[in-house]
Order: sequence, then C-alpha cells, then structure tokens
Amino acid sequence: MTSILSSLKLSTAKRESFTNPIIQRRNKVISKLNEQVQLAEDPNFKAERTRKNRDDEQVNTITVLKSVKPCWFSVNDKTYVQVYYGNKVIPLNSKSDKNAIEITDKSDLVPTLKKLIDAVSNAELDQQIEAVSNTIRKRFKK
Repeated sequence: MTSILSSLKLSTAKRESFTNPIIQRRNKVISKLNEQVQLAEDPNFKAERTRKNRDDEQVNTITVLKSVKPCWFSVNDKTYVQVYYGNKVIPLNSKSDKNAIEITDKSDLVPTLKKLIDAVSNAELDQQIEAVSNTIRKRFKK
C-alpha cells in the first residue's frame, strides 16, 4: 500500500511576505479616493466594511455599511478638495503649504477626484504620504 503523500511532489517553499509599504499607502489613499468619487456621484453612498462578530466561541465576519465623510467643503461659492491619509490632510506640494484644490464648479468635482487618483497612482504624492504616515506612526510609539 503506497502512501498518499509519497504520490505527491513535495518541495520546500517560502512565501514572500514582503509588500512594499509605499505601495500599501498609495493603495490605501486610492481606495479612499474611489469612495469619494462614489460619494460625489451618489450622495447616499455608504461604504462596506467587514467586522468580526464574536458570538459564543464562534467568529463570524459580517459586512456593515458605514457613512463616508466627504473630503470636500464649500466656502464663498468655491469648493475645496483635500486628500486624507487616515485623519490627516496630505499636503499637495513639496513645500507643505498647499493642502487643498480649489474648484469653482461643483461639476468639476468628480474629474478632479479622478485626476487625484491618477496622481497618486503615478507616485506624485509618495513623499507627502510618507511624511504624514510617519507623523501618524509616531503617535503609536510609547
């Protein structure tokens, strides 16, 4: 009688667990900007989040709907768009003195958000995202 395992081809493998943190941060910002595009197109949009529900020794994953806070605001007939990493505003230039995009017409909101997605995916904001990420990370160190 032959063993089942001996009929299989066995090998030694190690899974790559390294993922580039810059790409992870970039993807996080892009996913949040995609939610903002959906919110701009549909004001009743709610994002789906997964939560773990622990009931009597069982762990179930449930999906809950969460309201999305808009990243834009209006002042004096002008709309300003800010990009967030977590709860911090990302500066949009290397001098860190500009943190919002001004648009005059509300119909330009979705195209502006899509341009921001393109800018983030082209690594134009990587330095600013990393700086904000480092300030957030410092809060967690004791």
